[in-house]
Amino acid sequence: MLTRSQVARRLGKSIATVRRMEGFDLNPWTDERGVNRFDADEVDAVAKSAGHRAPQRLDLPAPRGRSGTSNANPDRTSTVDDVRGLVIAHAREIDRERATAQAHAQAVQALRGQNETIRADLRACIVLVLQLVEPGQRPSLRDRALDALQAIVKRSA
Repeated sequence: MLTRSQVARRLGKSIATVRRMEGFDLNPWTDERGVNRFDADEVDAVAKSAGHRAPQRLDLPAPRGRSGTSNANPDRTSTVDDVRGLVIAHAREIDRERATAQAHAQAVQALRGQNETIRADLRACIVLVLQLVEPGQRPSLRDRALDALQAIVKRSA
């Protein structure tokens, strides 16, 4: 019968990871003192099925406060696999954010292009209206058409 910390040490994982594995890969039971206990054979089977290798410990430097003194527990260690996993997860998140930013930039560029095309088309319409309707003929139609087109151009700007 193993405790969480013993399981974590045996698997080379953190206690938090062992907690997340409970109910999925590991099935603990609670003893009379309320301590979760794990079957050693089950832990060994999980270690073998996960292609477990002996844990490699990496001593991480303790974070420093503003005064330059250490604020953390000097015995703080983490496995190389835990650190590698965090780095890979962070890199994937950065890649997703970069892809999203590129997609947004492409959409904005496409909209800008469409906006410029619309403006050019409207300007061409104004020129056409000016050519078709001569100043002396039907002033109300000419003025209404020009006002409408100019309002559209202003809204698209």
